[in-house]
Amino acid sequence: MTKTNLATKAILFLFLLLGTEYFYAQCAGNDITVTICNKDQDTAYQNFDLSALIGTHEAGGTWGAQDPANFFALNTGTGIVNLWSVNKFGEHIFTYTVDSGTCNDTATVTLNLGGYPGEDNTDGSANVCSDNAQVNLHNFLGSQTPGKIQDVNGTWAEVPDNATGALADNIFNANMAGPGTYTFTYTVDAVETCASRQSTVILEVFRAPEAGTPIPFSVCASDDLSAQTNMNLHDLLEDEDNFGSWSEEGTAQLSGPGDSIINLEEIRDNHGQGTYNFTYTVPPSHPTCTEDVSVVSIIIEPALIGNLNVSDICSSDAAELTITYTANSLTDGQYQLTYTIEGNGQQTNMEEVITLQGGNGLLPFNPSSIVGGGRVTVTIDEIWRVTNVEQTPTGPEYTLEEITCSINVPTETFIIYDPGTEVDDICPGEDASVSLTHILDTNGDPLVGGHTINYTLTPDGGTPSNHTAGNVTFTGGQATFAIPIEQLSGSGTYMVAVDIQGALALGCDISDSFQFFELEEDISMDINVDDLCHATDIDVQIEGPTLNDGAYTIRYEITEYGTSTVVANGTIEFNGGNLGESIDISALDTGNYTLTVSSTQNNTSPCRTQFDFETSQDF
Repeated sequence: MTKTNLATKAILFLFLLLGTEYFYAQCAGNDITVTICNKDQDTAYQNFDLSALIGTHEAGGTWGAQDPANFFALNTGTGIVNLWSVNKFGEHIFTYTVDSGTCNDTATVTLNLGGYPGEDNTDGSANVCSDNAQVNLHNFLGSQTPGKIQDVNGTWAEVPDNATGALADNIFNANMAGPGTYTFTYTVDAVETCASRQSTVILEVFRAPEAGTPIPFSVCASDDLSAQTNMNLHDLLEDEDNFGSWSEEGTAQLSGPGDSIINLEEIRDNHGQGTYNFTYTVPPSHPTCTEDVSVVSIIIEPALIGNLNVSDICSSDAAELTITYTANSLTDGQYQLTYTIEGNGQQTNMEEVITLQGGNGLLPFNPSSIVGGGRVTVTIDEIWRVTNVEQTPTGPEYTLEEITCSINVPTETFIIYDPGTEVDDICPGEDASVSLTHILDTNGDPLVGGHTINYTLTPDGGTPSNHTAGNVTFTGGQATFAIPIEQLSGSGTYMVAVDIQGALALGCDISDSFQFFELEEDISMDINVDDLCHATDIDVQIEGPTLNDGAYTIRYEITEYGTSTVVANGTIEFNGGNLGESIDISALDTGNYTLTVSSTQNNTSPCRTQFDFETSQDF
């Protein structure tokens, strides 16, 4: 006979002695109630046969458990249940069901299971770390025997003399309680004839290592970091243990695990902007705890640190404002800069997207925007990083990220030379007057005082000649001097190029052209009157220089002699040359008349002084 059958028979015999009630036999067997205590002390209860309890029954039925938690402990075909896997003390109901052509019936087995509280754990093996706020005390019960697990519906309690208030059901908050030794009891209630049972857990909570809380820290690459050359990383942690070790990658600032001193200025100078991480690791005091790690991040924010390099230039030149900067203070890329250019009472505000790469960049600028030139300053006001460029029909649109660190680029001063020269056109008998403006001295200030002027006269298609005007007085950068007409070789176009002693020498163009005009011929008019009795017309002869930009208006008028009565008139227009015109007088009555011919010209010759001519003759 097997050990299982012996146990089953012993149980049945026990229930007969206790007066267990049996019901009349049915085809599915008989209902029965069984009480089992100390199930944990006999491995036979791992294969408890429910079918042996219900008496004679038709085979082929199915076993089921009222509590779904017992489903995996039960073999529904054989009725074998592993009571070690039923982890709750108290009543458990199992049902055998037959549904066949000869039987449609059920039988119920009610098991009253005494509790199993697990084994005591008082030998120092129950250890947790103080950073654990969710300690499941069930983890410290149970048995070394495979499959033997304590019931889960017992009651946990703290031993009163060291109660912490950190226990909630089976969860103990070791973080709240702190390091120390704590005693807990686990009690399973009495069930029918089975007594209440209890186990004890002595839990030791070990202090968790504390690597501390990092303190946020950032500086600008443009900051004065001379005070951070002996910086202790522990100053950037709060509440850390002092027996940890430091490590890092990239800066070579730490000589070993025990070194916590860094030179921030050196990091900035050698490595530039970026985030530098230093790791602090604190080992556990007990293996149940794990090491704690904190990372101190030192952020060196990007900044523009450098200089503007601009040469003195002529206003007609193409300007290049070169910016050189500390390359590792900014990553290569596109940046939008705003900068101000001021000079001669004028201000130009610029906003440009430029490329900064490898420590260099170019700022666009048109020198002619500062009219008159002079000393000019360039100041960089703001800088943004371009993070995205989107092409649109109206041009690129930029997504910008502001760089908040101060700009460390000194204002640059340079000279824009914008000299002005103006020479008026002249007529015979006049000297050419030369006006000079915006003339600067070698310091970039308006030229003052007496200065010698050397100038070159070059006629159009002719040979240049050099001349000097001595002690020309300048006031506020302006002066006037005369070119004697005797220095001109004749009418035509002349170029005068000026060199001023004591003025800024940048090779800027100081020149102008002017015209020396000839006097144009006056118009001549002649009247030929035939006094014959039968004269029918009068001849008028007109001669004048050809006008390329105008015309002559010739008017004639015939009046009765001695009166102002007009008997005939007319108008003739021509551009110049010889003109012969006949005036018809055939309709005039016999008598005495006066013919008057006048001319008006509308050309713009700068040297003409007489524009109106008139002649008359009686006939």
